[in-house]
Amino acid sequence: MNRLFVRVFLGFWLTTLLALILGQQVAHYLNREAPRQNALREQHEQARMFVREFSRRYHRQGEERWREWLTQQRTEFDWLLHRPDGEDISGGLLLDSEIRALIEQPPPGFGPRPRPTTKGLVSIKRLHFRASPEQAYLLTRVKRLNPFFVAMFHEHLWLRLLLALLATGTLSYWMVKRYTRPITELRKATQLMAAGDLNIQLEASDSVDEFNALRHDFNQMAQQLQAAQQRQRTLIHDVSHELRTPLARIQAALALASRRQGDSPELERIAQESNTLNSLIDQLLLEPDQQMELSDTLALGELLTSLIEANQLEAESQHIHLALEGADTDIWIQSDNQALRTAIENVLRNAIRHSPPEAIVTLSLEQSSQGDLHIRIRDLGAGVPEEALEKLFLPFYRLDESRQRGSGGHGLGLAICKRIIHSHGGQVKACNREPGLEVDIVLPAELRVAPPTL
Repeated sequence: MNRLFVRVFLGFWLTTLLALILGQQVAHYLNREAPRQNALREQHEQARMFVREFSRRYHRQGEERWREWLTQQRTEFDWLLHRPDGEDISGGLLLDSEIRALIEQPPPGFGPRPRPTTKGLVSIKRLHFRASPEQAYLLTRVKRLNPFFVAMFHEHLWLRLLLALLATGTLSYWMVKRYTRPITELRKATQLMAAGDLNIQLEASDSVDEFNALRHDFNQMAQQLQAAQQRQRTLIHDVSHELRTPLARIQAALALASRRQGDSPELERIAQESNTLNSLIDQLLLEPDQQMELSDTLALGELLTSLIEANQLEAESQHIHLALEGADTDIWIQSDNQALRTAIENVLRNAIRHSPPEAIVTLSLEQSSQGDLHIRIRDLGAGVPEEALEKLFLPFYRLDESRQRGSGGHGLGLAICKRIIHSHGGQVKACNREPGLEVDIVLPAELRVAPPTL
């Protein structure tokens, strides 16, 4: 039997046992205290009736008659008839210093309202005899009832149920929190790994259980993925560098052949293909993550304007119209200028490549309410399937219908764009707009700087 099963079983078993014990204790308390509390309530009511009846008799009757009535009373509470100018009559209550202080220092609203003492609650009633100015006080003392909350607990079932729910709920919450914390940590780590952070490592505990073993397995998986990614990057770099040498020789031979034989369609085609291969090698070398130094400043509007101008000729050759919106805003940012230009141009050229003739490709710049900068590139093409939107930014990913050589591209442009934008602390995402595809490049407000002074 594994340790996790034992812990979960014991946790639920202890919770059930706690509920049973709590219910048994509550039932025992109610069985013991209910008769006592009922008796105390009866004493309180008897004391009130006793004071009311004797006050009436004392006011209207002579001493002989009310004395006779007193001698006939059998009470379960203590009482005292105190007459400062005459004899005191006691029914178990003595005129000690504490009682005397209550009589001599009456509170505002002096009356039969119970007042706490060390032995119980004392009520004091001032008596008046119609035929004599003599002062007298009738005091009764009863035991205290339970506090208000205990009395409410005794009288209301819902309070007892609430107490049981709180007790068992607290224990259950603690157990569930303890058992689900490692799962929550693992979920957050897998989300970071899915986002591309392979350096994540979970901190192992000293306990020997399934959760700790799961942390160890996750860390091993992350290390293996990181090693595989590094091997992939090393392979790409090695292959790219190895291709440089024969490519340089081909280009040198082409230049020599052009000087000797002059230009020809065949040599131009070979030169075009070699330039394409050289561009692919440059992209292969740029794709792996590299730390960028954001040491440049640029005017974002001027950058977008220059990109429109630089790609106007290619767009016109495919009968595509380029439109620029929001570039007149004077916004300066800190960045790696060449890298940021490459990122935006990759998306722009991709939009031109996949737009139908006579379509409009829009490049716009907007600011969010938080100050973030949104650079949006939208084409009017066929768009992409929804399930492929996230995959567009993976290296070498291309849609099936775009794999013909005539479509151009090698599946690296958007991957390079994502890496560069992430290095600037931003985000990039794509969404279908019906018609067309829109890529939203978000640069954080922290990159904004004041325009340079002349």
